[in-house]
Amino acid sequence: MPPVENWTPSGDSRVQSASLLLQGRNIYSQRGDDGIIAEIFRRLDISQGFFVEFGGWDGVFLANSRALFEAGWGGAFIEANLNKFADLKRNYAGQEQIICINEWVALPGHHGKTIDQITAESFPARDIDFMTIDIDGLDYRILETMVMRPKVVCVEGGFAWNPEFTERVPDDIASRNLQQPLSVMIAVGRAAGYEPVCFNQNLYLVLSHLAEPFADIRNDAMTLWQDAWFNESDAFRTGLIKFRARNRDIRRVEGENYSVLPIAI
Repeated sequence: MPPVENWTPSGDSRVQSASLLLQGRNIYSQRGDDGIIAEIFRRLDISQGFFVEFGGWDGVFLANSRALFEAGWGGAFIEANLNKFADLKRNYAGQEQIICINEWVALPGHHGKTIDQITAESFPARDIDFMTIDIDGLDYRILETMVMRPKVVCVEGGFAWNPEFTERVPDDIASRNLQQPLSVMIAVGRAAGYEPVCFNQNLYLVLSHLAEPFADIRNDAMTLWQDAWFNESDAFRTGLIKFRARNRDIRRVEGENYSVLPIAI
């Protein structure tokens, strides 16, 4: 995916008026996630809670949970890279409400530990209010296989594919940081008991029985994808078009459905 630098919302009127993207702002996040997350928990009436974020890097740079920590939340950062984990430990030294874990979050049967195993070992009695899944690969498979049910989940993926493409992509291709088409990501979330409430390359999911405060949002895959597309800058959209054009996997998998411009505007 093309990088995002100095992100600001586009102000494009084609973004639905109820979209949480309009609440977007960055303190530490990349695409307005800090503001989106704050609005989600405002609607849920949760002022302080417990988060889990992986991969956590240093817990500050592009961290979706750093602003929550500064608002008084506790939580756990999970990072596999030893150098980044050292930075993470340094950044949260003396913060008893923060758990820093050096572990590779894996799918069942693979090298590393599942998020359910890590939870059982490190914070077994905690209700998780917010979880960020960002492993630049099969993020959706983590959501699909985990037993726990955080109130809100942020899982990466969905922007690279044409929003009208609805077929599940083979895991060996999706693992190249392409993930799944947004419609598939939403289906995975709903199968796990969640409703989508926002999309900006991260898909935000809220447990279905808690989702009533978001009923004003049109949350079909096409609308959410279009909101994200129109909320981005011209530079980002141009970058995404170029990314799709040079990616052989996208062209091959989408086949006759492929188009350089992934949306008719």
